[in-house]
Amino acid sequence: MRLILLCCCFLLISSPVGAAVEIALRGQPAIIIEDVYRQQGVSYVAIEDLLDLAGLAGHWDSVAHTYRIRTSRGWVVLTPASGYMQVGDNFYPLQEKPVFIDGRLRVSENFIQAQLAQLAGRAVFFRHLNPQVPVVEEAERDGIDELFSRFFRRAERSSSSGPTIRAIAIDPAHGGLDTGVIAPDGYNEKLVTFEVADRLARLLRMRLGVPVYVSRSGDYDVTLDQRLEAALRDDVDLWILVHAQASFSSDVRGIDLLVRAQEESSGSSHGSLVLAQQLSQSMLASDLAVRGIFPSSRLSLGRGNLPTVQLEIGYLSNPDELRLLRQADYQTRLVQSVFEGIQNYISLSGETR
Repeated sequence: MRLILLCCCFLLISSPVGAAVEIALRGQPAIIIEDVYRQQGVSYVAIEDLLDLAGLAGHWDSVAHTYRIRTSRGWVVLTPASGYMQVGDNFYPLQEKPVFIDGRLRVSENFIQAQLAQLAGRAVFFRHLNPQVPVVEEAERDGIDELFSRFFRRAERSSSSGPTIRAIAIDPAHGGLDTGVIAPDGYNEKLVTFEVADRLARLLRMRLGVPVYVSRSGDYDVTLDQRLEAALRDDVDLWILVHAQASFSSDVRGIDLLVRAQEESSGSSHGSLVLAQQLSQSMLASDLAVRGIFPSSRLSLGRGNLPTVQLEIGYLSNPDELRLLRQADYQTRLVQSVFEGIQNYISLSGETR
């Protein structure tokens, strides 16, 4: 059976009790921070507790209601409850939003290991000393049970006859007010992800003759339920998420393929990793720059064993890649390679049925 469980649906109360973390920049002694809050299974640390460690300085702007950090790249601006970090004129997405807890602006453990490491120019070592698991109340357990029931993939194939893929779901990231990554010239992620997803959906429908469900059909805001609706259909056997990204360095470029760090209840070798391998091979055969396949715990991938790959199709911070991503010919080549990878995955699955 297949299930998808989105962890972001669990709204758990923040708890500081007994939580502590150990943090160190590469080559430096570690420090222990005890003023740590846990929210939805993620640790949050006050930003000012991290700046000395990183060799940075910052302050709270009480007029703009933002936190400003001086770095070698210019001013970095963090806004409470914003999913983006501003560096100069550019905006970069954050996995978790900064939050005010107990009168202090706090950033997540993912921010510490990713964005703080980039700002400091060194890798960051991060370890939970005694992480606390929030207690789930009975009412919340009922909600979790309902969520599990909703995401179970009950409709398994009843026989080995017919096509090995019944339907495909595609999720173009962002939309509407949620622009995603913004390029230096103002072009943004929501536009290119939709263009690529739309081309891919049309090609799959024409060439495979199976239903293809897309989470949005234009540039508008999409709720979590609407975004998941396509993937939750009983006949969906593959889920492709289309994203783009950015880096502090304009030299970074290439396609990343993200898969769940762990497949659950799969009972099969034909999961997300095999799909990602076929996609990567077809992209490389089309002379596309592929950085690699990476296991990820990103919430967008959910949990379960539905074969799922998140395509980070390029870096909008790289001028050459930005130019390519805006070209119809390049998008067509990219989509054709994705189609061929899916086709190879289907053939591989059929050989082992």
